[in-house]
Amino acid sequence: MATPTDAGTTGVDVASNGSASRYASLRPTCERPAGLVIKLQLDALGRDERLGNDTGVRIACRFAPPAHQRATGPEASFVRLIRQQYTIMLRYDSVRYGPLRPEERAGNGSRTLTQRVTLADGNGTESAFLWSVTRQEDGRYDGCWMTSSVVAAPEDDFS
Repeated sequence: MATPTDAGTTGVDVASNGSASRYASLRPTCERPAGLVIKLQLDALGRDERLGNDTGVRIACRFAPPAHQRATGPEASFVRLIRQQYTIMLRYDSVRYGPLRPEERAGNGSRTLTQRVTLADGNGTESAFLWSVTRQEDGRYDGCWMTSSVVAAPEDDFS
């Protein structure tokens, strides 16, 4: 599994086989570039079972903007969503990241970047997603990249 290192800006080496406490401290910060935000979440999700107590899923949930978190409901709802609809994110063996591409979302005035992420399991079965992050423009996370959507990618899109 590809694992990023962000020790320079967070003090957390996510590439090591560190304890759950190292991961438990991961939170959105405005120093991280958009691509790293995506990689940190996938790394946490991919380590969820080893971390225990849904730690990886809970970390990924933190990177959703507050309005999205309110819409999704309690953290337990997010955990259930990931476990039911995005299971491969918890059990992938390899990941390929496409280029980050700009996208203007109508009406929100925020800059959004989208990246195709392709995950493969141990049998070689692949699932691709379009992972979008938006730079927040107000509140506590003003200037931070946070996940605005993750959707299954059409095979001919963003290849």
